[in-house]
Amino acid sequence: MVMNVLLNVCLSLGILLHHYCGCWASSIRYNKFQLVPGHRVTRGTEVSRSTQPDVNLVKCARRCLGDCTVFQFDNVNKLCVTFAEKPYEIEMTGDTNWTAAYLPTSFLNAITYGDYTLVFRLQSGKPGLAYATWTDTNRHDDEKPSSETFPLACLRMSNYSSCDRHFRSKIIDNWSGITEVYLSVIKNDSEVAYIKFNGAGTNHYTWCHEHRIRNSTWYPDIVYGPPLRYWTHIVG
Repeated sequence: MVMNVLLNVCLSLGILLHHYCGCWASSIRYNKFQLVPGHRVTRGTEVSRSTQPDVNLVKCARRCLGDCTVFQFDNVNKLCVTFAEKPYEIEMTGDTNWTAAYLPTSFLNAITYGDYTLVFRLQSGKPGLAYATWTDTNRHDDEKPSSETFPLACLRMSNYSSCDRHFRSKIIDNWSGITEVYLSVIKNDSEVAYIKFNGAGTNHYTWCHEHRIRNSTWYPDIVYGPPLRYWTHIVG
């Protein structure tokens, strides 16, 4: 498997998808959704919108098939809406008429942003040392049981103020076919710095080397500067 991976640091200032058919199978998929009563999606791309007098949450879930992982249902107006985004890409607000629903991380193939798959995410000011998190082979936040309750805010590149922990993917312990490593630093919901490494032929330790840098906003100072020394220490 060829893959580009993303490592992210958020500075806080201030899919295993199944295709089901039939009523019985739709009910099974419905049971996998995490329901958020009293909330609706405020930022997302609508894929479908429909209303029927006899529609309910289960029937609405039947419309959220294939790549769909987020839907919402207005119980008052019997309105069902599905969205294109992944759960960690949407935003919600309180609304008593609505129930939002999404598939937990455990049912997603991967946490992706464009061509990159998120493998590591640090949130400043949160418990846990960076090195201890990176080297903790018993921690896979994209696998059960951790993935079933892992906060969506801790997978985002924006609107992440409620995040309370770091993220570590199983990919770190199964480092294979990596073509590029993208290290991104986010501050106030915007990227402020990045480093791109050539990941071909590396393991989860050897990718972080000055000779593998392809591009960086810190370049050429990155080669001997604090940012590279910091990450070299983290990954061992």
